[in-house]
Amino acid sequence: MEYSLHLNVSNDIGNNEQGMIINGERVFQPHVFAHDTNSNKFNSTNNVVALVDKLMENISVTISSQSVHPGKYAIGRYVIDGDFTPFSMDVGMHKSESEIPILTTTGTLAAYAVKKAFEDKGVLPELINLTVDMATAIPASEYVLKETAQTLEAKFMTKMPHYIRVHVGDQEVSVNVKYTFVKVAAEGVLPMLALMEDSEGNVRDDDIFDEFRNEYGEKIAKEEEITDIDGEYFDPLRILQVDVGEGTTEVIVSQSYSIESDFVTGVNAGVGHAIEKAIPTIEHMTGLNNLTRQNISDYIKSSLPKYRKYKNLALLETKKHVKSTVDKIVTKVKQQIRKANNDIDVIMVYGGGSIILRDELYPALKAICEEEFIDAKLLWIPAKYAASMNADGLNLFVHSDEFKGLKDEFLSVNKKVAPALVASVSKDDDGTTRVVVK
Repeated sequence: MEYSLHLNVSNDIGNNEQGMIINGERVFQPHVFAHDTNSNKFNSTNNVVALVDKLMENISVTISSQSVHPGKYAIGRYVIDGDFTPFSMDVGMHKSESEIPILTTTGTLAAYAVKKAFEDKGVLPELINLTVDMATAIPASEYVLKETAQTLEAKFMTKMPHYIRVHVGDQEVSVNVKYTFVKVAAEGVLPMLALMEDSEGNVRDDDIFDEFRNEYGEKIAKEEEITDIDGEYFDPLRILQVDVGEGTTEVIVSQSYSIESDFVTGVNAGVGHAIEKAIPTIEHMTGLNNLTRQNISDYIKSSLPKYRKYKNLALLETKKHVKSTVDKIVTKVKQQIRKANNDIDVIMVYGGGSIILRDELYPALKAICEEEFIDAKLLWIPAKYAASMNADGLNLFVHSDEFKGLKDEFLSVNKKVAPALVASVSKDDDGTTRVVVK
């Protein structure tokens, strides 16, 4: 049986976590892969229903693509929970230069397609023809470099098709992945979309603003005669964004949906540096071995019982090493404000790293805001939204009229770049599936 599927995808390529929204469904996982030289641990059951039900936590794929070294790979949660040597994005590495985003994204989407096909038809197809429209982003400080966005787009779109075999126990499903359109944006634009618009494209008005309202509501009502603080309030303001990630922190200035290119910078400081320094002590005190940044992040952020016993220790040891990270971020913020001649209305802090750094970074930035000649306001995005601002903004973008217009324009110029896949499936005498793409 052959199956066809189209996906609309927002893809936040984080150093620690990959946050994807696939046809409206959130798929967040550790951003790691491993060379899968082991037999699939899920071979212990031949129950296809059980295998597919847990497929996204046990992604094992064989990839053949011009953008990725061919081979069999484990991806995401399967790597962390299995007996593998994990590989992840190097702290500070340009995402456009790495094959990791293509490997993890394409493998994950192929596995997702298998899961959806089985849910739809009740059987595993032999072949899935998968087409994808996707919006993703790279740090603004990388985006402003020449052709970085186009380089990453080309790795997805022009080096096709990507041939994937998804391993489901002792069975496999062939998935041919064609990216019909991929747009790479600057990360600083997307959080403003997520801040000002809700999932329906209306003005956002929920608890993301609660702390800001409590802190500044009376002052804004008195001085600006504004009583309703929602997403629209921030549209005309000049905002200094502080996106605290795993490896880097982006510090950029934006207004409405535009970033100011003269104020795009970053600092090689994120919670990943502190976590890596904490690992030896955590291993020594717990007896655990070969811990990764993703393990420590799981201990700190997850509510799962199996991680709870390590949470306090992981948080305590990581916080011992955050001072230098906080100092670097604060210094960069001050430099940007000085460069802007103090013309900043709001400092907005978000990103997965902001959750761990809040106790140390919040008071330091609040003090800057309250300086006499700055007089800015601090918008600290709550923990439950902080790590998904880019993914949520990308999801709004991929469903927007602007994205559709960019896609139509691209396809009208590049009609021959990505021809449709035409494939046939056959089986050898030994049962091996052969896929022929014409």
